[in-house]
Amino acid sequence: MGWVRQRENAIRQQEVDRLRLSYDIQEQVKKDIARDLHDEIGTRLATIKLYTTQLTQLAGENPKILVLKSTIFQLINDTISDVRNLLRKLNPQTLERHGYVAAVDELFSRISASGVINAQFLLSETTEDSDRLPANTEVMLYRITQELVSNSLKHANANRIDLHMLHQSDRIILLYQDNGLGFNYEQAQKKASGLGIGNIESRVALLGGRISWQSKPTHGVLATIEIPIGSVSKQRVPKTPIKLDSN
Repeated sequence: MGWVRQRENAIRQQEVDRLRLSYDIQEQVKKDIARDLHDEIGTRLATIKLYTTQLTQLAGENPKILVLKSTIFQLINDTISDVRNLLRKLNPQTLERHGYVAAVDELFSRISASGVINAQFLLSETTEDSDRLPANTEVMLYRITQELVSNSLKHANANRIDLHMLHQSDRIILLYQDNGLGFNYEQAQKKASGLGIGNIESRVALLGGRISWQSKPTHGVLATIEIPIGSVSKQRVPKTPIKLDSN
């Protein structure tokens, strides 16, 4: 029976390796798309603005032309803003430069600034004094957080979300809660989208962690995530929010 167990373990490890490779490829593709959007689309939009200015000068800057120029510029600026938002989702520079805590702080600040949802990100004192996590762990945790937030914004109709991060000697604990519509776990798993539950749970599993859900219809959701940690890099967690560049 020993060889059967070894075979099962080998197959299980192959599945884990495939899943990890799949997520690694996804992250690389996102970075490539973000780079192309920044380099190509950004440059082309700036060039369109330049040509529009030249065109209005050649056509004569009468009131109708100026109104048309203003409308075109507004459309271009809106597109640039949309592209920047997409870049932050695909490859958040704050995450890469300053880590998970700074990136989530920025994410929640942007959500709260909308005035629609009150988003609170709370750190324990031990988290504020802790070192940064390995890069792949930070990316996984950030994607998990994005998925949780996306569920609250798109499906839960919540007006408040809270994330509490606790840093212990051997593990990180994330407590995520919203006051939205909640869901039935078994029914959500059966749906094609699954509210992103499958993605969240598979990422948690790849980090060697565990997640528990407390939710029922009309009573919001509480997700408790525990991730074991080993050695970490020597970079320190920033204690104040990091402001993102405009590019």
